[in-house]
Amino acid sequence: TNGSVTPTTRVSSSRTYACDDPVTSVVARTASAKLPDIIVVDTDNHRVLLFCTSAGVDAEGAVLAGGNGEGDGLHQLNTPCDVAVDSSDGSLLITDAANDRVVRWVQGAKAGIVVAGGNGCGQRLDQLDCPSGIAMSADGSLFIADCGNHR
Repeated sequence: TNGSVTPTTRVSSSRTYACDDPVTSVVARTASAKLPDIIVVDTDNHRVLLFCTSAGVDAEGAVLAGGNGEGDGLHQLNTPCDVAVDSSDGSLLITDAANDRVVRWVQGAKAGIVVAGGNGCGQRLDQLDCPSGIAMSADGSLFIADCGNHR
């Protein structure tokens, strides 16, 4: 893979379907062949959803990551805040804020893989404190907004 990333556009919406709290939901639209349509970070339900626009806006979303209740297991998310899509393999990079980590969730996987943080809340370089945003550059570098550490 070449590490290229399909640009993702943030879309604001006053209504997010099948989501408990649209105010804290992040909606991203991607043109990736592997993950088309709309990806929603459903923060209060601790999951990431995919909505296929061809199915219509009232269609129920499919769970891509989390959806196993709030928790710290690798099969769970706890207050996800943002997502980036790696178009080289279609995996999702999710800021798992209350778990102080970023996880990569490969398509079809039942659990995520920790790629940053995950060593408790703290200020060391191998720790995060409430990561709230994420972006990926064309060369595959991750940029993480580490809110609690102001970095």
